[in-house]
Amino acid sequence: MAFEVAGRISVRFIRLSVGLGVGGLFLYETAGHAFPEAICKRALGPGGDEVPAKCIQIYEEMAAKMHLEHPERVSFFVNRGFSGFHAGATKLPNGAVIGIPGWYLFETAEDVMNSPINFKERTIKWESEMGQQIRDSLIPTKENIAFTIGHEIGHLQMPEYKILRAIMSPAWLYLTYKVAVSTTRFAPALSMLLDIALKLCILRLSYLGYRYVKREVNHHEEFNADKMSASTTVAAAQGGVDYMRKRLQLNSVLRALHGSSGESYYDQYGNELKARSHPKLTERLHRLESIFSEHMKQQVATKPGSDLNNGYVTMNHNGGGVPRYIFVDVGGTFPWAYNFLYHSDSKLTDSRRMSDSLKRHLAKIAFRLADANTMSPN
Repeated sequence: MAFEVAGRISVRFIRLSVGLGVGGLFLYETAGHAFPEAICKRALGPGGDEVPAKCIQIYEEMAAKMHLEHPERVSFFVNRGFSGFHAGATKLPNGAVIGIPGWYLFETAEDVMNSPINFKERTIKWESEMGQQIRDSLIPTKENIAFTIGHEIGHLQMPEYKILRAIMSPAWLYLTYKVAVSTTRFAPALSMLLDIALKLCILRLSYLGYRYVKREVNHHEEFNADKMSASTTVAAAQGGVDYMRKRLQLNSVLRALHGSSGESYYDQYGNELKARSHPKLTERLHRLESIFSEHMKQQVATKPGSDLNNGYVTMNHNGGGVPRYIFVDVGGTFPWAYNFLYHSDSKLTDSRRMSDSLKRHLAKIAFRLADANTMSPN
């Protein structure tokens, strides 16, 4: 008798817990978008730093080019994280917010070195090689800002992903519960231990399936937001490639600074091992390179008759997916493009410091790889 009473109480408790879980997941997925300023802006931008005017100007330009509806209903704040942020939608009553990465407040190397940035409460030696790499990774360009803002605008233009997550998480929990409790009904001959084991297997498989599906949805959304931003202008595409490279460089330095424990945070290329909700930075970089290459093909197509006095770019990858660039801007035909030689050892050499003979030698190598009027990745 006591066993039956305990069983009924436990069943009611589980039902109540599942109900609270379903409601809690729905609120978790929707509350921040319903009240972006009251929740997200207050939680992620407590410092109240003023967003630079150049960011607002670039937003207005990108919003117009990306045809964002009701752009005036987006407010900004400075996000303390390294990445951008978004919440809400311009069609919702409370509008939307976009968070600008905190390091976008820096304008010069001096700004970075005079900031309170430290590593484990130790002062960074900015004159060291690692210090210089950290500093260079934290100086944003207008192209970086354009890509980041365009990326967040892209998210705002894809409300279907927000709706999908708002439905998927609570529905998955409820369906998992219904399947788990059905084992007693459809397999009454099972002993209690076998029934419990079967329920645990169902819960485990459901969790693994949910984690996989949610990760794929998040990755697909990130790739689409990258594409929407980088496809808008060549500057945004260039900024996206440069942004990913800066993050990879910074993560590689942090991996070295952390010592042996750094290998559990970052891989050898700078990908964040624990950030499973986002795609690998090298994957995003590779896709952005392809978009940037398409922009450059169109630019070259509009400039027939290219010769050794014109710029040229080639791309290839070594085994680890680390990009290698050769760009030669001998005649200044493409002043907006990369003006450096990027070796596979991840060191940059500014082509403006190269001699004209070296530039022409590299140009000859580049033009042996493809026709003078086309540009193809290798």
